[in-house]
Amino acid sequence: MGPHLAVRLNDIVALRDEIVERRRRLTLKPEYFLVVTPLGLPHAFELQTCLDELKIGVSSRLRLPDWPRISSLLYVDTLDDRHLVKALAFEILWRKQFTEHDAEYWGLASAADYARLVALKRVIRPRFPKIKTQVTVLGELKLSSLHAFHVPDPERVLSDAAILAELLRADQAGLGLHPPL
Repeated sequence: MGPHLAVRLNDIVALRDEIVERRRRLTLKPEYFLVVTPLGLPHAFELQTCLDELKIGVSSRLRLPDWPRISSLLYVDTLDDRHLVKALAFEILWRKQFTEHDAEYWGLASAADYARLVALKRVIRPRFPKIKTQVTVLGELKLSSLHAFHVPDPERVLSDAAILAELLRADQAGLGLHPPL
């Protein structure tokens, strides 16, 4: 059985409000990427080598502070309580598993590189560590995993890229991950 993760109602409300406000302000532009999570950072060299071998170009690498919170902002599909509780449970799980919460944004060189990565993601993932876990979300047991890297789904890549661009701008401006909304 996985760890007991307590999600408070005010956390659900706060996450919903933050996501609504961030989505309202997004400017979408084509940008393709992957995120190397805290689990994957110790294996960044091996991941870069793997991508090179598969001819998947990486054009930039940037530090992402507080991956647990960023993961919540990226993984929520809909704003109902079930999805918000699941996102917050994984945020807590990332925090419990890792003392260092940074991740890295790896910009991909082209849309073709992104398409190749999406097609090969299931071939690449087994080469890197993952943490299997069980999370109970509103009484329903979910089996899931924490992965070494995150590749956004094709239908979400533009909105996820915009969320990350806003967070990176805020971080570079010294506003931190949670700028005033």
